Amino acid sequence: MPLHPQSQAFLAAVAASGSRGWSQMPLNEARDTFNSIDAFGDGPDLHRVDDRVADTVPVRVYRPAAAAGGTTVVYFHGGGWVLGNVQSHDAVCRNLASHTGFSVVSVDYRCAPEHRYPVALVDSFTATRFVSKYGDEFGVDSTNIILSGDSAGGNLACAVSLKARGTDLEIKGQVLLYPVVSPCFTTESYNQFANDHGLTRATMMWFWEQYLGNQKPDRLADLLLNQSFADLPSTHLVVAEYDVLRSECETLAERLKADGVSLTRKQYDGMLHGFVHFAGAFDDGRQAIRDIAEVMKNF
Repeated sequence: MPLHPQSQAFLAAVAASGSRGWSQMPLNEARDTFNSIDAFGDGPDLHRVDDRVADTVPVRVYRPAAAAGGTTVVYFHGGGWVLGNVQSHDAVCRNLASHTGFSVVSVDYRCAPEHRYPVALVDSFTATRFVSKYGDEFGVDSTNIILSGDSAGGNLACAVSLKARGTDLEIKGQVLLYPVVSPCFTTESYNQFANDHGLTRATMMWFWEQYLGNQKPDRLADLLLNQSFADLPSTHLVVAEYDVLRSECETLAERLKADGVSLTRKQYDGMLHGFVHFAGAFDDGRQAIRDIAEVMKNF
């Protein structure tokens, strides 16, 4: 499909603003800019929203009703493991809680480069395990957990699922929004959309460099290094057509399906990377939240 008119308008607005790429800004400026963008618009009011601590990890807990549905979504924000926090994705999580009727726990994991791999994953796993054992302390369900995240957060969600295999941490399902999968920058979509389509090859290379430093990626960073994805929970994969990450998302989908994982996948044609986070500019971003909510309710 041709680039959606809203995608064209988004790219034109970014170009007209003259803004620099994330890697071209001082780190604090990049973070302040990313976190201050009114990306989704206002999220709905909920019964209760609290900032808490899960073991040692800060989290924000969203409860849409006094007695939310018997499932808790643990959410990991995007931003290349460098940018973003619970505030940058507050409206996303509010909308997710509102449309599902489930509680949402948004994880404020420590970011790179101050905290390189595997710190973000350790925080993400720690928070998920805490919710599974002590969710009642937050007033949320501990027995049915769905993991979700966008971009780098999708990478963390899948890595937590992989790390949980063979343990007493049970994951009911995972919803991965255009996840970062592998530091391979020569795929078909990287070659197609390396520049001028929002997220660029150069920016993704910078994100990976910040995350890993001089480390060689292992199977919980580069997900395609896993020999098998068997026994992962039911998975829903959201893909943007005009995204440098599209090819690696497609490869992940093929690997999951081949290893017997229950998989659904939806590509949003004409969309750019980040269209759900930036749903204030994309009607399909808001629709995707509604679609995701239905998937989660049917896990």
